[in-house]
Amino acid sequence: HGTTITLSSLLPHVLHRALSLSKLRGFLAREIPHRADFRVFVNGEEAQLVDVPHRRVYAISEDLPLCGQVFGQIIVATKALEAPGVYTTVRGRVVGHPQFFGNEDLLASRHVSAAITRLVTGEVEVLGFDPTDGSDGVILSDRSRFLEEHPKYQEFRAYMKKRLREILNELSREEEKRQEERAFQDLNEDLDDCVRDINKAARQMFPKEEQEREERERAVAPQQPVPKPENPNPRKRRAGSIKIGELTYHVETSPLGRDARECVISDSILFVNADHPTFQATLDSRDRPALLRRVLLNAILSARVQNFQEYQDLHDSLIRNMATYESHDPLGE
Repeated sequence: HGTTITLSSLLPHVLHRALSLSKLRGFLAREIPHRADFRVFVNGEEAQLVDVPHRRVYAISEDLPLCGQVFGQIIVATKALEAPGVYTTVRGRVVGHPQFFGNEDLLASRHVSAAITRLVTGEVEVLGFDPTDGSDGVILSDRSRFLEEHPKYQEFRAYMKKRLREILNELSREEEKRQEERAFQDLNEDLDDCVRDINKAARQMFPKEEQEREERERAVAPQQPVPKPENPNPRKRRAGSIKIGELTYHVETSPLGRDARECVISDSILFVNADHPTFQATLDSRDRPALLRRVLLNAILSARVQNFQEYQDLHDSLIRNMATYESHDPLGE
C-alpha cells in the first residue's frame, strides 16, 4: 500500500548533474516530519534522519535498569530543520512527536539559542517500551504517544534529558566561541582602519614632527625581527602603531577582562581590551569605528597633554581632520 511518484523525462543536466539521490533522501527526511504510519522511500531506499546533511553525530547506547537497551543517534544538522527534536522509536516505528525531553527550561532561558535547537534531530530506539513477556507496555493502544507516568518512560526521559542537555551545552559553548572569534576578527578589522585614520590625521597636523621622525628612523640601523611565539594567544594581535607628534604607541588587542578599562597604556604599548562591554555591545553596529577612534585618542591624549583644555583642543583637531578627509574620500582610498 502507498503512493508511488515517478519522475520521468528529466532534463539531462538535472539527471546527470543536479540530481543526487542521497541529497534527495536527506531533503525529504529533513522536511517531512516522521510519523509511525508514514514512510518515504527513494528508489527503494528509505529516507532517514541519518541522510540529513549533518556536521556531527552523537551515538546513543545505554543499558538502563528498567528500559533495557537504548540505542540510536542524535544528529546536528547543517541547516535548520522543519521539525527539530529527537524521535523515539519502538521496534523501528516512530511513536509520538520529536522532543527535547524536559530541556524546555534550558531553551526558554536562552542559554541555548533557538538557532542551535533547530539543528538537533535524531532517533532513539527503546525495545523495552513494547515487551514480549506480557508485562505492561509504555505505549497507548493507538501508538500515538507514551504513558508518561510509567516508570520505564520516566527513566528513559531522565536519561535523554541529561544526555541532550550535555549536547546542547556543548553546542552552545562552541557557538559562543565562534561568535567570540568573529567578534575579535571584526574588532581588529575596525582597529586597523582606526590606526590608519588617526595616523593620517596626525601627519597633517604635525608635519614637522613627522619629518623628524622619519629622519631618525632612517638613521637607525634596521633591527632583527622579533621571533613569533610558538603558541601565540589567538586573542592577542598587534594592530600597527599610532604616531602623534613625537610620540609612538604600538597598538595591540588583548583580552584584559570585562572589568578592565577600554584601553591601557604600558611601556608605549596601547592595549585595546577585547573583553570590554563597550566593544561587545557594538558588535553589529556601524558606530564602532567612530567609537574606537575616540577610545584610542582618549587614551593617547590623556597620557600626552598637560591639561584638559589642551586635551580638548587636540582631540577636536584630530577628529575634525579625520572627518574632513573622510568626507572627501568616503572609501578611505
